Amino acid sequence: MKIRWQGLIGFVVVSTLIFAGWYIFADGIIRRAIERAGTEAVGAMVELEDADLTLFPLGLTLTGLEVTNPDEPMTNAVEVKRIAFLIDPGRALERKVIVEELTADGIRFNTPRERSGAVDTALERASAGVKEKAEEVFAMPSFDLPDIRAVLSKEGLKSLELAEALKRDIEADRKRWEGEMKGLLDKEKIASYKQRIEKLKGSKSGGVAGLIGGAAEAKKLQEEISGEIERARKLNTELQQGIKSYKARIEEARKAPSEDIKRLKEKYSLTPEGLSNISRNLFGARLGGSVDKGLGWYRRLAPYLGGGIEKVGGKEVVRPVRMKGVNVRFTEREPTPEFLIRKAALSVSIPAGEIAGTVRDITPDQKIIGRPLTFDFSGEKLEGLDSIKLSGALDHSDPTNISDTASFDMKGLRLEKRELSVSKELPLVLETATADLTIDAGFKGEAMDTAIKAAFGSVRVDAAVGADAGKVAKAFGEAIEGIRKFGVEAVVSGTIDDHKLSVSTDLDRVLKKALGKFVKDQAAGFEKELKAGILAKTDGPLGEMLKSYGGVESLGGESAGRLKQGDGLMEELAGGATGGILPGGVKLPF
Repeated sequence: MKIRWQGLIGFVVVSTLIFAGWYIFADGIIRRAIERAGTEAVGAMVELEDADLTLFPLGLTLTGLEVTNPDEPMTNAVEVKRIAFLIDPGRALERKVIVEELTADGIRFNTPRERSGAVDTALERASAGVKEKAEEVFAMPSFDLPDIRAVLSKEGLKSLELAEALKRDIEADRKRWEGEMKGLLDKEKIASYKQRIEKLKGSKSGGVAGLIGGAAEAKKLQEEISGEIERARKLNTELQQGIKSYKARIEEARKAPSEDIKRLKEKYSLTPEGLSNISRNLFGARLGGSVDKGLGWYRRLAPYLGGGIEKVGGKEVVRPVRMKGVNVRFTEREPTPEFLIRKAALSVSIPAGEIAGTVRDITPDQKIIGRPLTFDFSGEKLEGLDSIKLSGALDHSDPTNISDTASFDMKGLRLEKRELSVSKELPLVLETATADLTIDAGFKGEAMDTAIKAAFGSVRVDAAVGADAGKVAKAFGEAIEGIRKFGVEAVVSGTIDDHKLSVSTDLDRVLKKALGKFVKDQAAGFEKELKAGILAKTDGPLGEMLKSYGGVESLGGESAGRLKQGDGLMEELAGGATGGILPGGVKLPF
């Protein structure tokens, strides 16, 4: 065989140039690919200072990774100084990235950025709103009781609305019923019917002609009276039902002022129970913001933990992270995912120092390896912190039975100068304290159940009560400054998108003991004034409503009386009480 050296040399030269060109520009291509995929996944800018690809051995080193917090575009959620790992070259030929061990150091959280990392202005505006909500600090409610006249001028009274509506309805029905009763079995008609009955009684003689004529007149009279009775009975039934219905509505209207008093008292006065809300809200606002932030990151990461495999035409199809196109998976002797980091050794910098940990089995295809992602971090004897430990497992190996758990345990955290309340009347600052914190979080599909417990000791709170503060604010400040230890417990339940945070603290007991009687007396005075104000507004309309109802009751009595008189006429006409009225004692056939 004759070798075409010129062609072979040309092929080698061209291949070498292509390979050299790719190798020279590979670092930039990889860096941009990581930035583009990361930005798409996080929803905020991901930047990488440098990427260094080596072929012998095959590996990659990344430096200066910054991941913007999408809720705070001027802050990096995480920053990593250096990431290095080797790639299995054999698997790389199969277009798979299998990493036995990855090391990352210089990991820091919540670092400031020099420029915004928002990917668009809409996101930046939304993020600003989220940040504002998440960082909301509890504002102490006002301890001053509001002016009763001001409260009643802006608050709608249900009692007033009920009384006025009921009066309108009663008046409308009363006028209608009065119209229908006109000429119905009234005195004139009763007298007229009685005269006709007496006339029939007086014509008992006259032979057959008199008998036939009397029967015809009696039948006509009976039909007229029956018609009147039927209309009277129908009206009386409607009237009695109306009266019954109005009695129930009147009872509701009579109770309505008490309901208004109770509602406005709870809204405007500080009750002993309200003291519990203060202590719960004191911590609930911060806990709620932290929970929302954590769930936000969980939502972003969950799609990359598994469940990306589906059956198409009997074959498994992997949907890549970038969500463009699919890779068809054929039967393998040793199935391996497209991407897998078996072990990542991480060194994390926190304000208290360095903590180390490992993350195992990082892959979007947990179903293939049949194992969950696990993580375990710990650190001891840190600056201002005795110990910290975080561990858990994110199990998405069965997409129909996702189960994620995480446990966090922190001991001996020293706290200084933490703002608790921004109230102008009663700003609160936690000057010093030590805290132990445990969190047990669990997710089963969409359902979540998380328990948070915190114990604070060596507490010293500065309550800078303003000179114009009321008595309750001053008493509250003195009570909370005397507290040296307390506990907080919280439970987050429901679903990821619709969860409920319940917070309890033993501060309630201290505050109730210190302020309970004072607040109770103040609330009683406010209730007395409120009651007088509401009754002054509702007494008039309620009285007019009852007066209208009295008119309807009179109509009911009159209607029943007329009906009774009509029944008496029929009885007399039929001869049940007076004997036959036809000549010869013949009974009417009705």
